[in-house]
Amino acid sequence: MKLKNWDTELFKNGASPCYENGEPCEVHIWSNGDIISMDIRNGIIKCHYNDGYVVIGDPKYNLKLLPTKKTGWVNIHNHKHYVCAIVDSQIFDSEEAALISNNPDRIATIQIEWEE
Repeated sequence: MKLKNWDTELFKNGASPCYENGEPCEVHIWSNGDIISMDIRNGIIKCHYNDGYVVIGDPKYNLKLLPTKKTGWVNIHNHKHYVCAIVDSQIFDSEEAALISNNPDRIATIQIEWEE
């Protein structure tokens, strides 16, 4: 799992925080911008710079963000010249949106997942 660098705005918009080693943590950002975190396993509280680096202590407490799981829908088509199927490059937000895209060669519509 590839962790994302700390980004305060992404965190404020719902991204899940963790430490550099992937361990979960709770984070609070004060109105003046100061950041603290608490290790959920042992209750240790750490202070952080705005970029997520720990002020004093082990760098394993540097803040990161867990990847965000995304889902979408793609259409699979018959290929006219080869005996194979190809996946449409367009990713749709819903199955309904994928199904209404007019393509007579569609053989299936499937849901996919990925991490960003």
